[in-house]
Amino acid sequence: MSLQREEIYVPLAIVERKPPKPQSGNPLEEKEEEKLIPIAEERFFEEVLRSGQSSSQGRRIAVIGEPGSGKTTRLQKITDWILEQGLGLPLWVSLADLTQPTIAQYIEEFWLKQTGQSLTIEALTQQKDQIWLLLDGVDEMTARVESRHVSALLGGWLQGVRVVVSCRVNVWEADKNAFSGFDVFRNLEFSPEQVRDYIRCWFAGAGDVATGEDLDRELSQSENYRLKELIQNPLRLWMLCHIWYRNRGGLPETQAELYGQFVDRVYDWKADEEILDQREAIDAALAKLALAAMEQQDEVSRLRLRESWVVKVLGSRQIFEAVKRLGWLNRVERSPEAICVFYHATFQEYFAALGVEDWDYFLPRDHESSPVEGKKYRIFETQWKQVILLWLGQEDIVDEQKEEFINKLVNFNTGCYGNFYYYRAYFLGAAGIDEFKNCSFPIEIVRWLVKLGFGYLNIEKQEWQTYLDPIKEGARQVIPETIRQLAITELTYILEYCPSEYTLIQAAESLGTIDQGNPQAITTLIRMMEINKNENTCFQAAESLGKIDQGNPQVIAMLIRILETPNLLYNHSRAAESLGKIDKENSHEIAELIMILETDENRSTRELAAKRLGKVGQGNPHAIAELIKILETTEDEYSHWWAVYSLGKIGQGNLQAIAALIRILETTEKEEYPLVGRRR
Repeated sequence: MSLQREEIYVPLAIVERKPPKPQSGNPLEEKEEEKLIPIAEERFFEEVLRSGQSSSQGRRIAVIGEPGSGKTTRLQKITDWILEQGLGLPLWVSLADLTQPTIAQYIEEFWLKQTGQSLTIEALTQQKDQIWLLLDGVDEMTARVESRHVSALLGGWLQGVRVVVSCRVNVWEADKNAFSGFDVFRNLEFSPEQVRDYIRCWFAGAGDVATGEDLDRELSQSENYRLKELIQNPLRLWMLCHIWYRNRGGLPETQAELYGQFVDRVYDWKADEEILDQREAIDAALAKLALAAMEQQDEVSRLRLRESWVVKVLGSRQIFEAVKRLGWLNRVERSPEAICVFYHATFQEYFAALGVEDWDYFLPRDHESSPVEGKKYRIFETQWKQVILLWLGQEDIVDEQKEEFINKLVNFNTGCYGNFYYYRAYFLGAAGIDEFKNCSFPIEIVRWLVKLGFGYLNIEKQEWQTYLDPIKEGARQVIPETIRQLAITELTYILEYCPSEYTLIQAAESLGTIDQGNPQAITTLIRMMEINKNENTCFQAAESLGKIDQGNPQVIAMLIRILETPNLLYNHSRAAESLGKIDKENSHEIAELIMILETDENRSTRELAAKRLGKVGQGNPHAIAELIKILETTEDEYSHWWAVYSLGKIGQGNLQAIAALIRILETTEKEEYPLVGRRR
């Protein structure tokens, strides 16, 4: 069962996160903070890491993601790729192991000794231009990243090296300015096709293809949509494969059940009779330890635990050794005192949930309308959300307790403190009912959640009313986390009765996201595209439809119409970019870009088209031929320059392209290209 990473690896896509644009006042023109343009791993390696097509020119990269989303694996693949391509020397540092105050000191005092080579720090610093510094687990170094951490970590000679860091989303979001100058990319979860690929690879590696086919078949027939969503996370999918390999049947319904079955699997896999006899005591001690660790304040890392403290909390050295043998705790360093970490942060959260007996721990039972003195309100601390969801999914907790807790959350009384805390509590309760399957009033909870997100029809005033933007955004983010079938019903109602074009588009996109291929969402967006005279509304509908029904021929046709319409410079650019997202082969986009280069009289439009062609036309013979034609025939300096630029991007290895560029170099005086010095 000890499979090699290469045997089961399925490449994850990645998305680039852009800073928000200034608000224009028109919600249809405002862009979301995360620019959702999935980049295949190979393109990320080639365009960002090799060619430096990013703000930092590929020298400062952050890979962020949820727990178990494959951040460490991504860094491992980057390391492999650097070595395979001969691009330099990767220096790997697990920040959980960091003992020195700076990375430079750690490399000199620890890393160099581990290589087993007679390599000196002087020799290393002389080659700093060839060094790639890979820092894994910023979140395991501190609970909150601050600018002082970064300046301390990357000071001295390391300022000149390339850096790639990985970090949990919530820790990164705590201070987005800490890593100023870093290009931020987020790991996407597996697509349904990648889930199937992973299952096939995993069971092939285990020598049991037939059992993997059984799992794939069971998942395709299962109505458990929540499990399908959960296993798009690589870690949880890996766990499910282990569970299925052992049980050959029976799918878990909640996160807590998934983790619980995997814990059973580990005991069967690694425990001897002595450990099995102690299992109840071991589980209780682990729950106590995990909960105590979660309670640590920010200045004391919740993930890095002193061994002496761990043994004290566990209650005995014998249980400590058993926990290590099972793999739930690992010793990561020994000097000056041994430090222990949980196998994975998500398991720390799972065991912590086992240690909570009553929901009063998260929210004081006797809360009325003002804070209860001396009591913690953990429902408002982000690090406890996953623990709360895992607690709600436990079979050992009686339904009456869970029902009381959900009721207290969705009816949270803030007194005179405003509604901010009410909405935060409500959103947590709405997510919680998807783990607590026996809640008695889920319809009311989901209906109010969707109203908060998209508004409602005021019968008395006969008008559609909506809530403030922060409330709307908060509700919309939670909709995918609640009971999906109920959310689908409520969103369908919005599509039938909402008169607001903008709200209709957003609701249809949300519906299509949680119910991929939903026919009513697709029909609504197509109707908006076909009958709407407002260009921005039409375009927004097309973009939304492209997200939920990739490759839709009507979207492609509409975007092509925009590209063919003269005097729409801004929308030409948007349409070309959107077309590239949904037309996987890029054939339509390339054709339209070539047409713009051949026929459009607007210099800026041609510049945008040439620049975009340089991104999407890699190796395309028609794109290369068109750029060569521009080089040989146009007298316009800007068009000439952009053709040179784009041809250099997409014509690598093409003899005709190389010959054309050489001719330009041989026949053109430098003075004719004042831009080259500024924009090379």
